[in-house]
Amino acid sequence: MTKHQFMKKAEAAFRRANPTADYIGWHNSPKFVTYPTGVKGWSGKFYATAQGYSPRFVLAEGDDSYIMVR
Repeated sequence: MTKHQFMKKAEAAFRRANPTADYIGWHNSPKFVTYPTGVKGWSGKFYATAQGYSPRFVLAEGDDSYIMVR
């Protein structure tokens, strides 16, 4: 998966769980990482806002088999 694909999948996963999100902006460029298990994937942080909620930084991680947004 490329960096662009990871970013789009992370944003889509966040929007599925938070359909009222007004704005999503990447805080830093996602980094290509190698996890202790040897799996290679992406990790990045984005900023999200929604009306009625305080702004949040959201951590996104993933590889070819999953995307996790928390």
